[in-house]
Amino acid sequence: MNKEVRNGARLFGVIVAIILFATFAGVAAAESESDIADEEGVILEPVLDVGESEEPAPDEELTTPVPEPTDEPVYETASPYDFYQRREDVLPYMSSVPAPDFSLQTTGGYYYGLPDTVGKPVIVLFWTTLSKESLDSLAYLRYVDDYYPDMKVIAINPLPQENGYAQWTEEAFLAHQEWIRAYFNEAHLYSPALIDVSGDVYDMYGCGSTPTAFFIDRDNIIRIKLTGLLTRDTLSTLLAMMRALDY
Repeated sequence: MNKEVRNGARLFGVIVAIILFATFAGVAAAESESDIADEEGVILEPVLDVGESEEPAPDEELTTPVPEPTDEPVYETASPYDFYQRREDVLPYMSSVPAPDFSLQTTGGYYYGLPDTVGKPVIVLFWTTLSKESLDSLAYLRYVDDYYPDMKVIAINPLPQENGYAQWTEEAFLAHQEWIRAYFNEAHLYSPALIDVSGDVYDMYGCGSTPTAFFIDRDNIIRIKLTGLLTRDTLSTLLAMMRALDY
């Protein structure tokens, strides 16, 4: 009996020794792997709990709200005629200076001026052949009929602005007239081309520089004065304002 007890005790001791050895060996191996990972710069991400999530909530995915559908039309650009429709819409932005009367000789040899436009709105443009802005502004006047067919156009070339107040020879003056006629034909401009030989009309209107455009209503009142380049967009806006005076 004592022999059996002793044998059982020895067996139990061996088993315990094996278990302890295996436990210490596993711990040592784990520490060794950790050291190797640290030396190689391996970073272990923490394990998230089951309840955590990195996905955005459904209501956070859209940063811009979706617009509600609408039946209203959308315009890329608004027409100036949408803003200036009535006389009271434009009068606060306009002057009320009577237009000085004039009559000048055209390149065709006849005389023309404000008395020939009674009851009609008029654009009077002072321009020179030496200014690109003048030539561009003059060329845009061919679109007047597209916006306001009832509007008349008078283009005045003040001669002193072309070459100072130096005296022009008859030959130079005739060549200048011919150049203007050719330019008007090439640019498809059919309005009268007047030449202000003395510069008196230019001074009477107080231009100061070219190009300068005056928008005159049916009662010969200067409503708008524009100094500088007259673009097509500007022309359409100013014509919309002038046309609103009729309503």
